[in-house]
Amino acid sequence: MPTAVLRSQSALGILSLMQENNVRIQTYALNKLALVVDQTWPEISNHLDLLDALSSDESFPERQLAAFVASKVFYHLQEYEYSVRLALEAGPRFDIMERSQYVDTVISKCIDFYIKKRVQISEGDNSVQIDQKLEDIVNKMFERCFSDAEWDQAIGLALEARRLDVVEKAILQSGNIEEKLDYTYKISEDIIDNKEFRLAVLNLLVKLYEQQGEGKVNYFNLTKCQFFLRAPEAAAKVLSNLLDIDSEYLKAYQIAFDLVDTENQSFLNDVVGLLSGSNNSRINALSAILRNEVPRKLSLQFLKKNNHTDMLMLKHLMEDVGTKNSITHGACVWANGIMNSLTTNDSFLRENLNWVAKATNWNRFSATASIGMIHMGNCKDAEEILNPYINGTGPQASPYSTSGAYYAYGLINANQYTPEKAEFLTNGFRNSGNNENIQHGVGLGLGLVSMATNNDNVYRELKNVLYSDSAVAGEAAALGMGLVRLGTANEESISEMITYANDTSHEKIIRALALGLSLIMYEKEETADGLIEQLSLSKDGILRYGGMFTIGLAYAGTGNNFAIKKLLHFAVSDVIDDVRRAAVINLGFLLFKTPERLPEILDLLSESYNPHTRYGVAMALAIGCAGTGMLQTLPILTKLARDNTAFVRQGALIAMSIIFIQIADTFEPKVAKINKLYAKIIGTKHEEVLAKMGAILGTGILNAGGRNTTITLQTRSGNNKMASIIGLALFTHHWYWYPCLHFLALSLSPTSLHGLNKDLKVPKGFTFRSNMRASEFKYPDFLKEEEKKTKEKVETAVLSTTAKKQIKDKRKAENEKMDVDTPKPDEKKEDTPIIEDEEEKKEDNKEEEDNNEPEPMFEDKKNPSRVQIHQEKFIAFLEDNRYKPLLPERQGGFIILEDSTPDVEEEFYDDEEIDLDAPNPGLEEELEVPEPFDFDPALED
Repeated sequence: MPTAVLRSQSALGILSLMQENNVRIQTYALNKLALVVDQTWPEISNHLDLLDALSSDESFPERQLAAFVASKVFYHLQEYEYSVRLALEAGPRFDIMERSQYVDTVISKCIDFYIKKRVQISEGDNSVQIDQKLEDIVNKMFERCFSDAEWDQAIGLALEARRLDVVEKAILQSGNIEEKLDYTYKISEDIIDNKEFRLAVLNLLVKLYEQQGEGKVNYFNLTKCQFFLRAPEAAAKVLSNLLDIDSEYLKAYQIAFDLVDTENQSFLNDVVGLLSGSNNSRINALSAILRNEVPRKLSLQFLKKNNHTDMLMLKHLMEDVGTKNSITHGACVWANGIMNSLTTNDSFLRENLNWVAKATNWNRFSATASIGMIHMGNCKDAEEILNPYINGTGPQASPYSTSGAYYAYGLINANQYTPEKAEFLTNGFRNSGNNENIQHGVGLGLGLVSMATNNDNVYRELKNVLYSDSAVAGEAAALGMGLVRLGTANEESISEMITYANDTSHEKIIRALALGLSLIMYEKEETADGLIEQLSLSKDGILRYGGMFTIGLAYAGTGNNFAIKKLLHFAVSDVIDDVRRAAVINLGFLLFKTPERLPEILDLLSESYNPHTRYGVAMALAIGCAGTGMLQTLPILTKLARDNTAFVRQGALIAMSIIFIQIADTFEPKVAKINKLYAKIIGTKHEEVLAKMGAILGTGILNAGGRNTTITLQTRSGNNKMASIIGLALFTHHWYWYPCLHFLALSLSPTSLHGLNKDLKVPKGFTFRSNMRASEFKYPDFLKEEEKKTKEKVETAVLSTTAKKQIKDKRKAENEKMDVDTPKPDEKKEDTPIIEDEEEKKEDNKEEEDNNEPEPMFEDKKNPSRVQIHQEKFIAFLEDNRYKPLLPERQGGFIILEDSTPDVEEEFYDDEEIDLDAPNPGLEEELEVPEPFDFDPALED
């Protein structure tokens, strides 16, 4: 049987027909080319001029067919812009319903071009025109999505193309409106860069949510939209309506707790003032939540009772540091403040007054201010605690301790404005006797209390202090002004601050004003672009430094590509080291919602020749990956921890602690190695001071808040935590001014699960389960008194004759040694990694684990309990429990419970109850039992 011979197709014969002037012959040739174009496009590409001419000839009857063939050729040539243009001219010849790679690619490119033009038009570029044919193609694509019930694809495409009409149509025609509303809300945060359009989407969602019938509305997402829109009137209306419905009022309580988590006191106070309804008791309860009274009380109660601060660790730190160096002494005092922050446990300061009193001048200011970190949130006792320092009657009274007390007052009452608190602090200005040191503390305290209130009277008080042109007082006043106007984009204030920055000669004031300007533009995104441009192009490096923070805070959490590119540009091109460092640091603020992107972006920058850039990499990782325990950050930080520059090592040590805060070494073995690294650096006598300071700060941060707090910049629902972000931003300012370290306390968030009943009480009957071994999330073990550090052995003196003999013997042994000799297994490597591998750590503990009995794979927990962020995914609620969470998907924070048996009596978490395993202040230590002895009455006298 003869074998068939496959002949390669050629279009040369058909193309020769195209040269004829006969229209019928040319039409015949085009139809043939359309059939073989995918195989013969290289030959056809030599005749594109002819095809293009025919497609443009209006007298040619098959001009659309010519355009179709030419479009396919350009597609194969990967000239997609020409391919799309000709496909649009092909009319019905281009069938979007056809399932082929060509059609899919051209449609994809059409959509890309369409989206680009729509974005340009929505951003005000009136010169852009959209071809009606392109519009028709995209509309047909939407119709295709509708006919295939691809609702999610249609909504995503419509959001990218900024077609709200299509978004609304897709949601309403989907058949599951509630689900599609929730889906649209979720993806709108991820794919919409432009804030103005995002607000338009949220307004649409609010309208559609409100159109749903009773029982179908997702009130949680509705109020989230209203929060983003900064619509307190609408939010108050929703909450008020819920309060009047017996079956729904618990949702109002849960929503209130979620709103408090955003830390925006201005919005919360507006909502409280607008609440209305017939049930006063419920309104009062809701108001107490929104004013942060209930969350603050329950958190303080939990943190105080469960304080697991290792006081022996602090004692060892104090012994290692001593009093000779003011930097390490101050760092140790700060470590005590952060370790006991929010716990009200100031026993270490009281028991070591003589040691603490060694602090002088501004170190004394910081030491006194650390009391504010410890008592943060304890608003009712603030004046009683601090009055001895404010009135000058306390131990070692001085203007610095008075100033520190005002700063401490601001920390205790941070983000908790009342007119009385503001009056107390403004009286501090009047009673200061124009002492700039005291005014410094008052300015910081006033800014903290009035954060984001936009209070004109407070702003005016601070502005008057600024205009006194005192470098010390003016710095605090400038920061306070930024805090008061936080997130307002107040044009008058911006103008005043820029003008004064250009007029004053004090660098401290200029830098504080630059940072204050960035605070004013918090979360303003495109609105801040004008100020960003003005600061970034300034000839003054300090104002450019402020420009970097303006980018980071204005676009916080958005991951905006424009902002990232701008920061990277300044990170590698600016001539001022401070600007470069600030540019890199602020990448962390942009990307904290997608922390997995940071190590990849920063890896190359960590190799920079400039130590300021390398330090910025460490702090950017700390901010962007705070509390995540991301192992991908360790290769970079380990490298930086070995850096030749001391302040780079300091940054790496601080970053490790912020990233791995509250993560147990049983859950991540590398944490134990980090702790050992800190102990080694602190105990090394000749270690550089800055690196030693970083290790001390890192030790404090790892154990912050009695080991019951973490650092996170977003809520569980994805909103930015305002105070946390601002706290970290001002914390980075400690590069210039160590007292700014205290701002880190603003970023601490308690890690607990509180179940609350309808009366906002904490019932003991509610229990839940952690489906993981208890050891994975346990508190770190306390140091024991007998675990003293062994003294370093003094090297034995060697006589010169002995040394010569040893060298001679060593050389002889080396000469006799064969080249193939391998090192002995017990020989140590010179370059031991700072952080050992996990497998190595597991191997070290293998024998110990084998000796232990199998540990249960779950742990039943009481109410309330410590639940770490990375533990939340293992939390499950018991089916047979009396109480059911209102939101079953919520595994941490404050959870409102529904009681299935409300008539049965219940016990509640008692205020006097304490955790016997925690070293709480006031808990008497058990006395040692004396050895048995015989009592002789004759010896009594």
